[in-house]
Amino acid sequence: MAVIPIIPAAVLLEQRSVSLSRLLSLSGTSPPLFSAVYEPLLVNLAAHIQQLPDPIHPERDLLDRRLRHVECALARRRGYFLPLGATPERIAREADVWTYAVFSAALLRGLEPDLRRLHVTLYGADQRPLPATQIGWMGLQASGACAYHVRQIHPGGGADATLLHVAGLMPTEGLCWLWREPTVLSCWLQALSEPAPPPMLAPLLVNLNP
Repeated sequence: MAVIPIIPAAVLLEQRSVSLSRLLSLSGTSPPLFSAVYEPLLVNLAAHIQQLPDPIHPERDLLDRRLRHVECALARRRGYFLPLGATPERIAREADVWTYAVFSAALLRGLEPDLRRLHVTLYGADQRPLPATQIGWMGLQASGACAYHVRQIHPGGGADATLLHVAGLMPTEGLCWLWREPTVLSCWLQALSEPAPPPMLAPLLVNLNP
């Protein structure tokens, strides 16, 4: 695979404006709220993974598969009342934060195992490889690299370390919103750290569009 230039996250998302419009519609939220907590996460993820290939379908980008996952999860979210068994008043009060939890969990769930299957070499402005220590958990755009080369590998198993990425990807306002609702936060953390999502969110997060 050829060396790929680092592209500003805003450009990557502009190329996917149709998908972002669908996400706004499916979220059922207002444009100001979408801009405040949804878009920053999308920007951060685009900066983080750039145009890395999807390890399952290498002919397309990992970012595109994850946006498809979110579209599928948000489509299922419509008409699905959370938390299960709650009063109508509570369901209405927490509707937006549950939707955000579904959105962010669908976007980020299983991210680290995907990245673990890709070996990335970063290049500086002088076209020389950067030391591996500059890659870390910071993502591609923040690494200081100008370009990268990627190849697929077959690493061994291990615990899902997605939360190490999530800590740097989630916008502060979004995290604070989740922290204010303990039940939502607990389900969200389990969805991002456990092999199986919690029963509350499983119907929305399993078998998403490939």
